[in-house]
Amino acid sequence: MNNVQREVKNLTKNMSLGEIASIYPGAINTFMDLEIDFCCGGNRPLEEALEEANLNTNEILASIQNQYQKEVEQGSDMKDFKDFSKIKLIDYIIETHHEYLRKNLPRIESLTETIFRVHGDNHYEMLDFVNTNVKALKKELEAHLEKEETILFPKVEEYENGQLNKEALEKTIEELENEHDAAGDILKGLRKITHGYTVPAGTCNTFVFAFEKLEELEKDLFQHIHLENNILFKL
Repeated sequence: MNNVQREVKNLTKNMSLGEIASIYPGAINTFMDLEIDFCCGGNRPLEEALEEANLNTNEILASIQNQYQKEVEQGSDMKDFKDFSKIKLIDYIIETHHEYLRKNLPRIESLTETIFRVHGDNHYEMLDFVNTNVKALKKELEAHLEKEETILFPKVEEYENGQLNKEALEKTIEELENEHDAAGDILKGLRKITHGYTVPAGTCNTFVFAFEKLEELEKDLFQHIHLENNILFKL
């Protein structure tokens, strides 16, 4: 067991959202609660992102720093993904996030089809949007996972082994980042039309479960994109 206490780094308002989330993964929960895009928009400085949302930068930064300090002092088992080799990070992404998506996308699609069929008459606009966009997201992500595992990740390994130049890898990364942006836009649209996954009154337990799974998917996918955009893709 490693009993060496981790160093607490000083987080600043000029750091990017992605950098803060990389140093202290617990900040991701704060960003998600505030509906701040830390993955696709992870290159923005914290201060800029919070000012755009009319939020108090100093208060939120102090809160994140205090949470970070407390977790380190308590010996919290935080994964420091910035210390992972790219090969180790790829393995983690596949085993954690790719497996999650392969297991849960079909379930979520089935759930959203069900609530559209049962409750569509009373909530047509919202559930038609949800049903259509979940299908589109599932199709896009399944193709995206295949592309990552058969094209992108092998190229990263070749780059790490000195067998591929940086320019060739950057072109593939740009294409994958654009796909991340598209998936992120769908998730933002789902959150907006569902009013933050608020379940309408008078609906069934399946409706509740479907929205819980959609919110779970959102959190997992944003963390997945963050690990790639803000850590793996930094060459």
